[in-house]
Amino acid sequence: MCRNVDDLKMEYTVHSLAAQLNLWSQVTETVAQVLTRQQARRLLAEIITLPVRKSRSTRNMGSYVSRQGKPFCIRLHFSLSPRC
Repeated sequence: MCRNVDDLKMEYTVHSLAAQLNLWSQVTETVAQVLTRQQARRLLAEIITLPVRKSRSTRNMGSYVSRQGKPFCIRLHFSLSPRC
């Protein structure tokens, strides 16, 4: 079942949002195809808890935010996402 992300009110992590949208297996499979096993584990461990926040930007559908070279959050403009 495809869920409409416009209805998402609470803050999610990359993992919880991807799991809610039934996309987490695609994320892990893609990472495994591109990186070595050790690199994939490290990257997934880093992004799994990364917050996904609602953005009001009208220029970008999403953006990656870092502070001092470390991931801080991902901002998504949910109203621009494809509808089911």
